[in-house]
Amino acid sequence: MTRLQVIGNYHQPAGYCNTPKAFGDNDEKKIFNHKNKVRAATVTGSIAASALFLAALERLNNPKNFKFKNLFKQNFKNPFKVMGLATVTMLGGLTGGLITDHKSKRKAKLKEAMHQFIGNILVPISIVGAAVTAIEKQNYPRKKELILSGIASIAGVVAGVITGNYAAGKINEKIFKENDKRHIGPKDFSIHIDDIMTLMALTSNGEKIQSFIGKALPAIFLLCGYEAGTSKLHDDIKD
Repeated sequence: MTRLQVIGNYHQPAGYCNTPKAFGDNDEKKIFNHKNKVRAATVTGSIAASALFLAALERLNNPKNFKFKNLFKQNFKNPFKVMGLATVTMLGGLTGGLITDHKSKRKAKLKEAMHQFIGNILVPISIVGAAVTAIEKQNYPRKKELILSGIASIAGVVAGVITGNYAAGKINEKIFKENDKRHIGPKDFSIHIDDIMTLMALTSNGEKIQSFIGKALPAIFLLCGYEAGTSKLHDDIKD
């Protein structure tokens, strides 16, 4: 029997697999582990940044009586506080994603961060904050004030998301020299839970509602950081 015949008659042991599929499974496991690593770093970065911002607020409010338990008792009636928290949280998630993900994904993350900052944070919150402040100065009866503030807030969120994302796309096109047109539809608004919470923060005066917002808003804004840090994570590993 020749050597070629021996090789041709050789049978692999049960359970042994050395086919391209096996190598594909290994690649899938590698990609799966990589994605989890990026997700974990993104969430960790967002949480850490949010905690630092809340700690800074508490330090400013109570310089002589700083307490960690008060971190989630901040009042977010001021739109600048809301924007600050959202921006810092988003940047924390972006940083985690940039550090752990592949270089080929950095551009996509930076572009998504621009959309999060302008389209989901800066423009909507600015419009809602300005509208609510203007309505409050008119000294309307409380019921009328709430109705007008609610209408202004909803309109502000819609206008802010559309115009903000359009502006972010134009800025990205100038920076990265490539098309960045985002089509806004009903599904895009369904993820803006943070805008709804922001609306409540700016229009509500009750202590119980503000207390709830102080706890919920930091968690909700983690979405902004997660979206920026994990952008393009679903793509195949290229490098």
